[in-house]
Amino acid sequence: MNNSNAKGFVFLLDPMGYKTIPCQRTCPLHVNIAKYMYLVARERFDEAIEVIRKTNPFPSVCGRICTHTCEMGCTRTHVDRPVSICKVERASSDYGRTAIANKKDHNLGKKIAIIGSGPCGLTAALDLVRTGYRVTVFEKAPLPGGAIRLGIAQFRIPHDVVDKEVQYISDMGVEIKTDTAIGKDIDFEELRKDYHAIFIAAGAYSGGNLQVYDRAVEGVIDGVTFMTKVNTGRVDVYEKEVVVVGGGYTAVDAVRTCLRLGAKKVSLVFDRPRKDMKNLEDELKATEEEGVNFHLLAMPTKIINDSNNKVKSLECIEVEMKGKDALGRKVATPLNGKEFIINADLIINALSKTPDHSFLPKTLNFEFSKTGLLAASSKTLATNVPGVFIGGNYLTGTRDVVNSIADGHKAALSIDSYLRPGEEAPKPHDVETVEVALPDMQEDYEAIKRRNMPVQSSNERISNFKEVEIGLSKSEAVLEAQRCLQCNNMWTLIDDRCIQCNQCVMVCPTECLNMAELNPEQKSQFFYEGLDLKEEKITPISITMKLCIRCGVCADVCPSDAISFKTCEPTGQKTLQPAI
Repeated sequence: MNNSNAKGFVFLLDPMGYKTIPCQRTCPLHVNIAKYMYLVARERFDEAIEVIRKTNPFPSVCGRICTHTCEMGCTRTHVDRPVSICKVERASSDYGRTAIANKKDHNLGKKIAIIGSGPCGLTAALDLVRTGYRVTVFEKAPLPGGAIRLGIAQFRIPHDVVDKEVQYISDMGVEIKTDTAIGKDIDFEELRKDYHAIFIAAGAYSGGNLQVYDRAVEGVIDGVTFMTKVNTGRVDVYEKEVVVVGGGYTAVDAVRTCLRLGAKKVSLVFDRPRKDMKNLEDELKATEEEGVNFHLLAMPTKIINDSNNKVKSLECIEVEMKGKDALGRKVATPLNGKEFIINADLIINALSKTPDHSFLPKTLNFEFSKTGLLAASSKTLATNVPGVFIGGNYLTGTRDVVNSIADGHKAALSIDSYLRPGEEAPKPHDVETVEVALPDMQEDYEAIKRRNMPVQSSNERISNFKEVEIGLSKSEAVLEAQRCLQCNNMWTLIDDRCIQCNQCVMVCPTECLNMAELNPEQKSQFFYEGLDLKEEKITPISITMKLCIRCGVCADVCPSDAISFKTCEPTGQKTLQPAI
């Protein structure tokens, strides 16, 4: 029985439906990328954004900061360069009108508390409220959105973009209580009494240990606190010399933010090579263009303060990657005689962040992993305390937003199964394989070059907090979407119709088809005795799928109609057709 629609889990898809579609398979949310590319290519932005929202409730956010692993496997790579999937997703949200949210009824009579209003917590909240639960999200900060609202620079994600996504989820019936800290304003045990299940998605906000000073020094701040102060208008670095320690998203956001706030000089210190930094290379180049000094393969050794206990400078030493730690990672080893000093009025500690466990009652005896993080089942995200689930950065420490959203989906499924143990668990949508006509592609679509994202110049952008990436225009987004090869349309051969005439092989522009090599006896049997090649485990025509550009020429010339294209769709869903 397919009950996923009844339960509201609209993101569930059968993996068999996209196993041959590399972009959808590698996306942690399994967004139907080919479908929204088809729609954008035809300027149907409103429909495109609704397709994305089925699996990703934060398209505007992911269209800006997603690590877009989907592009790594893009079939277009075998032609020239991958489709700029992330940027087309942003264009869908920029130009598409999201349908008005219909508030859902809380018809199941059970309440769920979610701690943290970041992407992970709000994704779970949306799934559960769609299903019929009453969901309340508790956020200790004055504004919802978690790290994407308070921890990320506005020149990467403007506040109004985040606010729009949060408002949509709120309009669906999710209650969000801000300025409410668990353990301070509400006791954790009180939540357990009042709610049937708890999902902790409180992020990772505790700064990593700098380990270079043993007492408080004025002028040292952790990266999360710094970015929160920036995003709430409570920081001043004008004419200061700033050093940021770290190599992740927060570190790079912090150095670029300081430049925009008028810092005199900004430096970044990281004890590993450039390739180990989390940010994409384009972003690192932009950071250097803006004037940040990179000190890679360098380790802080001492904070030097003046007689008033204020930061004066940071002593560092060059390192080399030598030896390995217990996890098999190369270790930064100091090089004797390679010490140097960087002047600093402010030092920002942007090392890896960890979750805050202080509000959890010790009497509950939560289990922890060897790394000091709260332990949970990898399949269900359930802790050892009944009814308590964890996910996102609270489970793993800092990581990318798209995987946090995926955890939100997983948690919603697990909480639903926990609260309704006697019922059948939600299943993926039933899918059916249907034959399709290949979509009309733009003329010479295989020759369209990847569109470059327009950006502010480095001289212009360091004086403001406007988005560095301006966004594709409508026409550019359409052209980029037209580069998609529509891998959801799978080349299919009806073996017993094939007469091995070789026509398809000869006309294939990418040479992705090959005819089976038959020995003289097999040829004679095939042509004169009707040899069934399938019984002989011989495929008459084979295809190298990654080279197929879905031009359809092979099907056009086949005299026996042995070649067709098929796709998988949820049962009962109409295959996309051109707008009338």
